This record gives sequence, structure tokens and C-alpha cells, in this order.
Amino acid sequence: MTTGTEIYRKEVALSTYALSATETTLPVNYRCAPNILDHAAKLIAHNRNRAAKKIVAHREDVGEIRVIRASDRWAEVDEIVMTIRNGAQDDEWAILARTNLILDAVELALSDIDRPCVRSGGKSVWEHSIGSVFSGLLRSVVDDSWTGLANALSFCGIHAEWVNEHSRRSFGGCIARLESAIEQTLEDDGTRKTLLRLRMGLASWRDQAAKGRPTLVVHGVAGFLFDYCKPNQANLLRRLEASIARMPGSLAQRLSILGRASPKRQKPTVQIMTLHASKGLEFDNVWIMGCEDGNLPHTDSTEEDERRLLYVGMTRARHRLILSSAMEEGLESRFLEEAGLGPS
Repeated sequence: MTTGTEIYRKEVALSTYALSATETTLPVNYRCAPNILDHAAKLIAHNRNRAAKKIVAHREDVGEIRVIRASDRWAEVDEIVMTIRNGAQDDEWAILARTNLILDAVELALSDIDRPCVRSGGKSVWEHSIGSVFSGLLRSVVDDSWTGLANALSFCGIHAEWVNEHSRRSFGGCIARLESAIEQTLEDDGTRKTLLRLRMGLASWRDQAAKGRPTLVVHGVAGFLFDYCKPNQANLLRRLEASIARMPGSLAQRLSILGRASPKRQKPTVQIMTLHASKGLEFDNVWIMGCEDGNLPHTDSTEEDERRLLYVGMTRARHRLILSSAMEEGLESRFLEEAGLGPS
């Protein structure tokens, strides 16, 4: 028969054992090379509101870490593409950034190399901003759809309410609608000028498309939009224009493949995503771009949250970690120095 004293002694022994186990167990990271984990640990140690814990690497091999400082964002993107293109065909890569906007450039550049590539957790460069306007206007040339042309008018500075009102009033194809809008617009010289330019352009682009000259249409539509672009939009539009111009086939065939994901039978070797979207994932090679103060850490969040986010990105890498920034975009992120990586 078990006495009350024996039961008490057993409970004390069990609680002592549990306490001892809690104190002596160390978290083990099976993913990262130890030097990658060490630099990530140096970074996150600067967070004050964090439970103290030591994470040890299970692996013993040394990983590769590089810090690159490019002249501008496109030079940074060119570094990424060159590194991936010169590597093994089956190398697994993740390209990470603080915001989706930064990833537009790298998505576009990577579409020109022969690698299965997918963008996760965000819209394709062809589905928003200048990419959407450009591809939408090209589609209006092909199928006479009003939506792409209406979006282009809004992009050119014509107020959305004006565009919507005239969209409801007018009927027929794009040219008929434009002509109706021109007749009703006499007082606003800026709006009328844009409508006239677009009416003339649309007729010319359709003529070139009918004659089997899709590349001329691409250059013509891009040339029209350039006059309404901000500097950063113009740089991206040039790349978008060159990408479609290099494609084979008719204009309709080229538009059909924009933003198309890699075939399911092909495992994507390059994945593009934000740092937020990378949580819980791991990759052989990780490239974190846009490491500039004001971007990473971002001004819209607390420094501790931003530091934690970069820590997550760094610890996605199994074997190779590259962090890059662009001088034109600002000072190199202070997080790099905190991580023991220092100025490049």
C-alpha cells in the first residue's frame, strides 16, 4: 500500500526532474550552417524584449555569407540574375525582400533566364502598377476591351470619376468611345490632348498588329506611356517593354504568357517572396535584397519587429546567404553591422 509520504516524495522527484530537464535542454537548429546562425544570433541579440535563449547549430560545415553593395536597384538585380545564371541548373534559391514592390524588378529580370521561377504571396509585376497599365493597354489593342484603355486614361492623370462617367455614357469599341469622349471634352486642353493622342495611337497600333508587327506595337504603347511615368516607373517600363519585345509570336500569344506560373511538373528552383511570407520555410540559398535603412528596418514598423523579420530571413538559409543593398536607395542597413557583417 502506498502511503501519503511516498506519494509526496514521488511528486517532488518528478517535479525536480522536469525542472532540471527544462533548464538543461538547448534549442537545436538543424537547418542553418553554424556561421549563418551565429550572425543571425548576433543580430537578434540586440532586441531587448526577448527571452534569453541560446540556439546551437546541429551542423558543423561552414556556409557561405556575402554582403553586396550595388550602385542602384537594377545593378543589384543584375547581380542576382548573374549569380543564379552562373550556378548549377538545379540550385534552389529564395529571393526575399521587405516589400513586394522591390521584388517587381527581380521577377522581371529572372523571367529572362531559363529557370523555373514562381512568385509567392504577392501579385506579379504584370498585375499591378505600371505593369498592369502597360499589359492592359496592349490587350485593348488586341481585343478592343475598354478596361485596359480606361486604366491607361487614369494612369495618364485623367480623374477616375471622369473616366467612369464617360465609360457609362459611351458604347461600342474603344475608338468609338474615345471619339465620343473627345466630342464632349472641349474645355480641358490636357484631357483632350491625351484623348487625341490615345485615339491616334490606338489606330496606328492596331494597324501594325494586323500587319504582323507586334514588336512595333509594344514599342509604340510603351512610348505613349513614358510621357506620363514617374522616374521609377519609367525604369521599370523600359524593362517591361524589352521583356515583351524579346518574346516570339503574335501580340496575343505574348500577352497570354505574362505572369504565367511555372508548369506544375517543374519544381521551381527560384522562389520570390517577402520576408513575411518566408516564415516557416527553408532553402539551400537565400538572397535578401533591399538592405537599406528606411527599407530594412522599414519606417512603418518598430525596430525590434524589423530586426526579428531580418533574423527570420537569415535563418531560412541552409548553405548560402547573400545580403545586398543599393547605394542609390540609401545607407546600408545598420542591421548588417549588428549582425557582425559590417559595411561591405
